[in-house]
Amino acid sequence: LAWALRDIDPTRPVWVESESANIGSVQLPYKVIDALRKAPRFEVALPFERRVAATLDEYEGLTQQPEHLKALLSKLKRFLGAKIFCEWEKLIDEGRWEELVADLLVQHYDPSYSRSQAAHREKHNPLVEKLPLPDWDEKSLDEAVVFMETHLQDSEGYRAAYPTHEA
Repeated sequence: LAWALRDIDPTRPVWVESESANIGSVQLPYKVIDALRKAPRFEVALPFERRVAATLDEYEGLTQQPEHLKALLSKLKRFLGAKIFCEWEKLIDEGRWEELVADLLVQHYDPSYSRSQAAHREKHNPLVEKLPLPDWDEKSLDEAVVFMETHLQDSEGYRAAYPTHEA
């Protein structure tokens, strides 16, 4: 993390995924967290079906380890109840991965993320813009970055934060 941070150009915006102070066992430095909390925020939103596919791509290895996946998901049983967990076990046993991921997003991830982001907005900084993305490919991401940079360059806060940046 330290090596990656030292290579960041402080005169340019840095695009990061919303994170907490800890990413796994790594604790982000306070100055990084403070900067993230003060920074303008964009919400990038993929169509639901594309989110399911992207999640499956990202965690494909877990489909090869069904018992390990069940053990990981068992930690959510106390929050969501035995009935939902049993449904997930059945989907795993039957190899119905798309349905499992869709249900995990609806039942657990999206509600948890929404609560977290609402608390963040209240304590730190509001959302600047919601940006729907048609896909998670390089072209869509490049277009999103251009949109966000253009939006920020037009804002007074951006000009104050990056006075030497040439638009």
